[in-house]
Amino acid sequence: MPFHGKRFGASTASVVLCAGLVAALAGCGGQKSEPEEEAVATPGVFASAETRPVAAVGSGEAELGEVAVDIEGFTLYRFDKDKKKPSASHCDGECAKTWKPLTASDGMPIALPGVTPADLGILVREDKTKQVTLGGWPLYRYTGDTAPRQTNGDGVEGTWHAVAPDGGIAAEKKPKK
Repeated sequence: MPFHGKRFGASTASVVLCAGLVAALAGCGGQKSEPEEEAVATPGVFASAETRPVAAVGSGEAELGEVAVDIEGFTLYRFDKDKKKPSASHCDGECAKTWKPLTASDGMPIALPGVTPADLGILVREDKTKQVTLGGWPLYRYTGDTAPRQTNGDGVEGTWHAVAPDGGIAAEKKPKK
């Protein structure tokens, strides 16, 4: 399993249950889906909103401390140029090729252990895709992270930050040694 944080170690049953729910929901609907090999998301390959109808956000331990992660265990990020209230994304075009918006085409995102369900939300982007928010901040995955819990995107251009499980900036919440 891709979840390796302290929180996920104690919650394997929750992760399996959520993964099963995601898989079951992916098969719902009256339209024909693409062949299975195109619908499977693997680390480093980002599924589109059509292949990932439900998103899940949890927490995991990284070098920066506790970070918000997606269902595959990859670190999620926030962008200082976005807006928290009301939620608005300002990363599109070339930006969105490097910083992939965490999207869900159906329903609200699922809160995995370490994330409060009320902190999760959805905003509709200009391209009409539904982007997941945490604490009001739009969430992204960084293409420079090639393995779960890497935080290579933290601090990029001074405007990108690994997200804490409450939507804050993870590096600001890391306990001082």
